[in-house]
Amino acid sequence: MRELSTIHTESTKMGWHIFWSVILTYIAFTIITAVLTAIVGGITSTAFAYSLLTGSVGQFLDACVVFSIVVLYRDVRVSIVQSIRFSALRQPSTYFYITLGFGCLYIISFLMIEFWQFETTAANPVNMQRHTAGGWQEVFWLIALIIVGPVKEEVMFRGFLYRVVANRLYPVAGLFGSSVLFGIMHPGYPVSSVLAGVVFGLLYQRTNSLAAPILLHMSWNAYVIFST
Repeated sequence: MRELSTIHTESTKMGWHIFWSVILTYIAFTIITAVLTAIVGGITSTAFAYSLLTGSVGQFLDACVVFSIVVLYRDVRVSIVQSIRFSALRQPSTYFYITLGFGCLYIISFLMIEFWQFETTAANPVNMQRHTAGGWQEVFWLIALIIVGPVKEEVMFRGFLYRVVANRLYPVAGLFGSSVLFGIMHPGYPVSSVLAGVVFGLLYQRTNSLAAPILLHMSWNAYVIFST
């Protein structure tokens, strides 16, 4: 496991000062976004403000926060660009691991949501939005969940959190730490999301490319959306 993490380019190892600076900046930007949304809610309605924060618009707002931080911090930006490594997509083994990961996600979803009924996607307000969306709102919603969400989350959890903790401590710490936080960010199905985070993290380890978990994440979200 340790050897897998050191495959990544060493020239842009981020220190703890960068790690905590990014975390605090993300929290600050998120609070500012929430305050501005609350102001909009005060002018319009609370329900409208809630829909902005939890719906597809919220996905885009959060993505703007994440990508603003990537642009703001040079070390983070260089590290993310290096970690994407599109060349891995030219290797047949990458698609084998993506397919294997997809199978793992399907088993996790089936056991936790359908078989044991331990969790439910109904608690996720973003998923609920599809039932009321139509026309351009439907397209906006699909882009948010199939493209924007997966890219944003993989950059945040695997490209940044996993990579810093794995390089500074141990790969297993980065794997499970980023996966637990990934689960917390998906309150409707936290356990399934933690396990999915492990799958995404292992795929990142195995392929040494952030492009692989991004592609798997996009594929899984598309499957969930169009199969329901």
